[in-house]
Amino acid sequence: MDVEFRRIGDRRYAVIAVVSGRPTLEMNPAPGYDVRLPHDLLHFVVERELGIRHGIFGQLAAGGTAGTFRPISTSAAVGREGARQRRALAKRGAKLLQQGRADSVESEHAADTCLRAWTAHAAGREFTARQDLPYSALELARVCNALEEVSCAWTKLLVGQALTLHWPDTRPVPRGIAPARPNKSDRSGRSVFRIKRDRGEGVQ
Repeated sequence: MDVEFRRIGDRRYAVIAVVSGRPTLEMNPAPGYDVRLPHDLLHFVVERELGIRHGIFGQLAAGGTAGTFRPISTSAAVGREGARQRRALAKRGAKLLQQGRADSVESEHAADTCLRAWTAHAAGREFTARQDLPYSALELARVCNALEEVSCAWTKLLVGQALTLHWPDTRPVPRGIAPARPNKSDRSGRSVFRIKRDRGEGVQ
């Protein structure tokens, strides 16, 4: 799945999810605009880096709506067939939303923790996470590095431009086996977080 974070106004942005073989979904406008790191961009990075498989973006990748995304209207999605597709999407979205409730709660807690850790790091302050959090210092550091990378790319966008990030294909994992962490650095130490910047014209 590719997810596009697009600046649509001075303090407005949209999120568009493109999943092969499924309707393209959008949340437009999306909540929580921030000049350095919009709310849903924060969630994307946190869920991806920490392997939260059934949060907002895991649900979208599985064909859901996360309760907030809607299909982009197309000429093909009209009449009875369009209505059937919308009913199927709503049914699947509701099912995945129910199944992902625990991960969605985890995503909110993790996003809050990682945002505070990243903010402290950027200010040169030490950050100590709560002992009951299930993330190691190394995991938090990796998330902070990814947040810094996408923030740098986001702040360079003009209105009308977009940042496209890739959500990895996550296959079912047998119960009792922890999912692999999806985005560690390669052997050279370089980030393997895939960023595609829209080079189309924008306006200040």
